[in-house]
Amino acid sequence: MIKAENFRQASHMGFFSAIKFMVLVKFNAYKTSIAQMIRQIFSPILYFIFLAQGLGALIPTVTFMGEKVNYKTYVFLGIFAYILVTAFSESIYRTTVDKRYGLLALKLQGGIKPFYYVFGGGIFMEISILI
Repeated sequence: MIKAENFRQASHMGFFSAIKFMVLVKFNAYKTSIAQMIRQIFSPILYFIFLAQGLGALIPTVTFMGEKVNYKTYVFLGIFAYILVTAFSESIYRTTVDKRYGLLALKLQGGIKPFYYVFGGGIFMEISILI
């Protein structure tokens, strides 16, 4: 039986080839659900437009923990937290599906280190957070 430490060290895929593989796999998964990709891009933008711009005219500042904060900044941070929670939920879902149907074991046996799997699997969410 192979030990997990030895397995991680013996992984033969390099960083860039593993990330490229994971990006291609996730891109193929996202191609089948264009609506999800559009939602991830436009949902935060629409939230900001409707919440910050729409209510920002009525609510100029918010008092948070004794400090006055601009309402648009307050809403922006809330939307950013929403994006992070959504990304976390989606990554857990994808990992659960990969584990349940044996795809995670195939990827790990194929030489992808666990860090590469996590980093490459969340690449689209990481890019959408940066945008």
